[in-house]
Amino acid sequence: MDSRLSRLDIRNKLVESIGGKSEESLSCLKIDKDHTFFFDHEHDHVPGLMLLEASHQYAERMLEDATESYVAVMEASFFKFCLFNAPVMLSGKRLPSEEGDKFEIIVTQNGKQRAIVEFLFKKVSRPILRIEGDKSLQPCAAARVNKLRSENVMISTPVKCASGKMMCSSLPVNTANLFSDSREMAHPLYLVEAFMQLQRYINHCSESGRLRDILMGISFNQQQPIDRHCMFDIVADELTEDFGTKHFTRGAWLKTGDINFGRCDLHTVRLMTKHKAGEQHG
Repeated sequence: MDSRLSRLDIRNKLVESIGGKSEESLSCLKIDKDHTFFFDHEHDHVPGLMLLEASHQYAERMLEDATESYVAVMEASFFKFCLFNAPVMLSGKRLPSEEGDKFEIIVTQNGKQRAIVEFLFKKVSRPILRIEGDKSLQPCAAARVNKLRSENVMISTPVKCASGKMMCSSLPVNTANLFSDSREMAHPLYLVEAFMQLQRYINHCSESGRLRDILMGISFNQQQPIDRHCMFDIVADELTEDFGTKHFTRGAWLKTGDINFGRCDLHTVRLMTKHKAGEQHG
């Protein structure tokens, strides 16, 4: 049963061979290297966002009633890259929860765990937020958020606010961006990707040289869903390091109007790279 988050474009259907809703059912990730968002530029591994999207689709299919559900919490951990030399498999199970429908999705390749993603779905209990934003905002330069296609840029040029924090706004939905596709509500991974673009911009502008973050995990929560056309602001916290380990966390509040409707934290390992013309990273 389709939900208000369901992907409408057939090119966004990533999970194949679902054998029912049992905990033992296995599914295979459909990898289309012509997908204009996931493969905006060349990758040497399956993009992490693609694994998250497939995990969300798998979990959504396990819901008994998806029509009025939204993702209230998502916790993801990545252990190793998925490569293109073997099938990527997904399996899932329901977890006990009194708060809503909770699922654990496990991503494997060659019989080894590559990622674990937990979702907590709740029923929509309040009206979906529909607040107009400034539609005259100009997009950030594509190269600064590691994109080749201009339609895949989802944020305005970030600025430093009075508190010293970096912030940006989402842009009006561009229908040419395949990742903007959802039935009614803004997709949780659309919100996550918008923050990831802000993170890439900050790294790109680092005075110490081009920084590359290897994504190790994501923590996301949403108190209230927003309409897919609702514009929102992203206000990023300062980066924090875990005791000199090169493991970092940066969080951000997601706001529309005066309402903080969501929060996202990115957990990364940091590498330094040199600036190279046309350089692209996953």
